[in-house]
Amino acid sequence: MTISSLVRLLSFSLATLTCAAFARAQTVTITTPLDGATVSGLVTIQGTATDLGNGRVSVSIDGGPFELATGTTGWSFDWDASTAANGAHTITARARQCMSCPEVIDTATVQVGAVSGPAITILTPLTGQTIVGTLTMTGTSSGASEVAVAIDAGAFVPTGATSPWSFVIEALSVPDGVHTLSARAIAPDGSVATDSVSVTFASSVTGQAEFEYRSSVDQALLTGLMYVPSSYTPSTPTALVVFLHGGGGLGVIPPGWLDELEARGWIHVAPDGRNWGLADPTAVAASCANTEAVGTTECNWCTSAAYVDNPFDPLVGPGEQDILDAIDWARDTFAIDPERVYLTGFSMGGRGTYQIGLRNPDRFAAIAPLAPAADMYEVFDRRPDPAGCKEGMVSDGAGGGQPGDSAITDTLYTLTSGRFLIENAFNLPVFHGHGTNDTVAFNVPGTPDQYLHGMHMLMDTSWNGCHDAGLQLCFGHTPTLSELAARHPEGYEWGFITTPVGHQNDTSWATGTPDDASVEGIPSAANPGERMGLFEFFERHTLVSSPATVVYKSYTDRHRCAYWAEIDITTPWQDLPGAIRVTRDVARNELSAELVRVGTATFDLARAGLRLEPATPLSIAVARLLEPAFDPALTLPDTLAPTFVLRGDFARVSSVRVQRDGVPDPAIAVAITPGEVRIGPVAFDLPGTLAVHVTEQTPRARRSGPQPTSLRSIQR
Repeated sequence: MTISSLVRLLSFSLATLTCAAFARAQTVTITTPLDGATVSGLVTIQGTATDLGNGRVSVSIDGGPFELATGTTGWSFDWDASTAANGAHTITARARQCMSCPEVIDTATVQVGAVSGPAITILTPLTGQTIVGTLTMTGTSSGASEVAVAIDAGAFVPTGATSPWSFVIEALSVPDGVHTLSARAIAPDGSVATDSVSVTFASSVTGQAEFEYRSSVDQALLTGLMYVPSSYTPSTPTALVVFLHGGGGLGVIPPGWLDELEARGWIHVAPDGRNWGLADPTAVAASCANTEAVGTTECNWCTSAAYVDNPFDPLVGPGEQDILDAIDWARDTFAIDPERVYLTGFSMGGRGTYQIGLRNPDRFAAIAPLAPAADMYEVFDRRPDPAGCKEGMVSDGAGGGQPGDSAITDTLYTLTSGRFLIENAFNLPVFHGHGTNDTVAFNVPGTPDQYLHGMHMLMDTSWNGCHDAGLQLCFGHTPTLSELAARHPEGYEWGFITTPVGHQNDTSWATGTPDDASVEGIPSAANPGERMGLFEFFERHTLVSSPATVVYKSYTDRHRCAYWAEIDITTPWQDLPGAIRVTRDVARNELSAELVRVGTATFDLARAGLRLEPATPLSIAVARLLEPAFDPALTLPDTLAPTFVLRGDFARVSSVRVQRDGVPDPAIAVAITPGEVRIGPVAFDLPGTLAVHVTEQTPRARRSGPQPTSLRSIQR
């Protein structure tokens, strides 16, 4: 994907985001245009703000969505007034230090006047931006028969469109430095209109910076914060750390992390996210589903569906995909090593780290959830807030949201609970950081709880998920990482660190800390006598791109594949998981697949290192997934009727024969295309084995005419 690298350099302090610190007299002021001014075409809105710290300034036109402005103390925002109707329009500027913090606003009302002749506006990039990598200029025009673009004093090159229009400037095609980008609109009568912006092209940008990227789902303009080390060069693949912020926050580089990033030469990106549930106090009642249940009670907290794609609730948005889009933006913009992408986050972001990492284990070399809530049913049960305030998982955008309301709602609660997907960490190393005095997540003052500091995800095998404080929900025992690693020592690598802190991001979780009686964790290999931090844990791991065994569990039709295996489960969105555990044996050309609730199992043979050739039949051993440490919801009878899809280059395959348990079975349906062979469905009384034999087309005839002279004929 080609995405414009829209980067604006900033400097700011790294103070911890706590709303108690936001009592200073923040201000935001629109300085131009003045109230009552008449404007047309591209309008540059400018202003000032004070005491924002890590915060942002954003601008809204006529009550529309707020979009990020450039800068803070002095800020600017470009508005294309040519797309607005003639008449009065209201500009609103908003400043706040985090999404859940108090905001200040300023407004100005302007008149949009008629424009005669052609008009053209460059929408992106904005004046003053630094461009790294490939740039896509975009804009609009009116009254034009042709739009063309020029760089500096160069020739104008037609864009091929008029409104909207776009033009791609490839990476490194423009020398580093300040350049003027011009766009020209020509009307049928020959009259001309132009617009231009001044930007800086750079081979790389170092230091702290804001960045913008577009959603691949709805094209929304999304923002975040990044850090590029001083040692970065585009010629050297670089590790990427992705940080997910906590509830109500914005993208941040946690205190103490800069030295680690700089020392290792790693890039850091921290997406700001969207306005999820508890992110905005003014919208909590609306984002919590049942406002009638809330009544006049002020909601200070709401169960947030952040970092999950919820296709049933427009208030949530594509939260997971936004993070994956940010990673794609970073990979398009910088020389990111695809085998060293690491995911971490704090609190709500720690929960998101489990969610996104375990649903996409083949995208990350390792993950590090910090102070997460790992069971959202437990959160709902324990929080003392009114039920209406806690209804953040909305099934249809119009109501519901409590556990038990519907299968879809329960699926969303399950998807946001790391405990129900922990089996997917077979090839994904996990480092968990938590405070042993953390009581914030469930608001139980003064009483540390085993559910809070993560031991039920790591070592506490007593947790059976029975909630008898109100919900009366019982899920049975779900596995800990220690149980899974003991049963499968070839997988499930994990580490942890706990320190005597409350609900806060302890710097020592990242850097490591000297061992003492108050600290638990794994020994540091780099620093004897200390406990390992997440950066050292990350540095030990690279992505396993084609593992010998794939374990994957899913509840939806949106998450199907990991590594070289893919599943379509039979009951998506019903809070009933489907799962596969499949192991390859390359030398014997065999697959051993254990399945449950899987309608179709697809295998990428090339990526798995397997073959489907006339001389090499493929064996597929099939069994029910029987795993004592797995989720009890996976238990099923000993019957199964899956379809198997083999992907590869089968352009020369003319026929496929299938044997079941050593006996030819012509009743099994087979379909062949150049890219795949589809077998089944096949009904099993498990276990069973399929052997897949192929016949290829007759080898190509020898070419007519003189043949190459052989070595033997030369010698003779």
